Amino acid sequence: APDFAPTPLNVDFVRYNQESFAEFHAWMAGIVRELAPGLPVHAKIMMMAHFNRGTHGMWSVSPELFGEFSQYNGNDSCNFPSGGDWSTGWRGMEAGYDFQRSLADLPVFNSENHVIVDRDHGVVAPEHLYTALWQGAVHGQSSTTFWVWERTADFAGDLAGSLLHRPDAVEAIGRANLDLNRLAPQIASIQRVPPEIGILWSAASVIQGDAHLPAMWRTYEAAAFQGVQLGFVTERRLEALAAGHRRRPLESLNVLLVPQATHLSPAARDGLARLAETIPVVVLGEPPARDDYGNPVPAFPGTLVLPLPDSAAALCQTLADHLPAWGIQPLVAATDENGQAPFGIQIRAARHGDGARVAAVCNLRREPCTLILTGAPEARDLRSGRNLPPRIVLEPLQPLLLQLP
Repeated sequence: APDFAPTPLNVDFVRYNQESFAEFHAWMAGIVRELAPGLPVHAKIMMMAHFNRGTHGMWSVSPELFGEFSQYNGNDSCNFPSGGDWSTGWRGMEAGYDFQRSLADLPVFNSENHVIVDRDHGVVAPEHLYTALWQGAVHGQSSTTFWVWERTADFAGDLAGSLLHRPDAVEAIGRANLDLNRLAPQIASIQRVPPEIGILWSAASVIQGDAHLPAMWRTYEAAAFQGVQLGFVTERRLEALAAGHRRRPLESLNVLLVPQATHLSPAARDGLARLAETIPVVVLGEPPARDDYGNPVPAFPGTLVLPLPDSAAALCQTLADHLPAWGIQPLVAATDENGQAPFGIQIRAARHGDGARVAAVCNLRREPCTLILTGAPEARDLRSGRNLPPRIVLEPLQPLLLQLP
């Protein structure tokens, strides 16, 4: 297997390999268009592997470059039943969708949607399957095919324990599909909201060190519960900005979070400095102090440097405290029962139709949580048709689609 060592050589090779691989796929897409003009194209990318330092992820594939010649954001991703604090493995799937949608405003087609671990013969709650499909749609997934819609008599085979062995799973997916099609206009309005909070994902920092990636994941978890749309910014986007090209999602961001990014190319540093002239660039932890090859450079201070807490929950409240100063006002404001940021309760909201607000709300923790809607006398859940008070007890994996004035 190729050696993915933290070296300047691999920084150059990954960039070269990503660009040449994308050019090859763009050439194939052109052949398809010659034979079938107007036919939308995409290529399936393993987004669950993209963020990490590994030869089957970022070594060859750049979702950013693939989005430039595609009409769909092609995707292969997973959301498995989860342990720990979370009731579902939401983070990798949602971050993958947010990454693709923020860089290319195209529908996500997850053509290999993994929601059960292969050969899992244990109980999988149908609520997990419903929520995985629902939350995927909230984050930009407009079509999907599941791994895998088959049965097998081979108890040890890859298909054992899959969806067609589970009648409750089939029923849950069918209900989610019916609900999403019925409420597609409202969900599409949420999908179209441009990102307000940006998170820097630095390939050079991932290749050259071990600090950036866990900090990026902690930051994503904390930012996911601020009630606004998230986006990712790459070194290529910053380099383009340094050359005078302000590309999505930079035009809509109110703040860029830089989580422990250790290595940045000179052009990306120039782009970061230019961005800091228009919006806050907030360094979480240590600022970038090396170029992409590892040479020491003056540390980039950003417009604000915040400590990086050990927990995403603590960082969640820190970010919430700073939102007003960054000009961010969630469309649907809410707190937990203690008046704090509702860590673990995700809200994505939009204006829809005649200006009414719609908000997708989901408790991703393992226990019930209380949500307090600020300044809303009541809300209507469009999934069930029920009217709900401002104080809502949210069970895990029971998504709501609220309509508010």
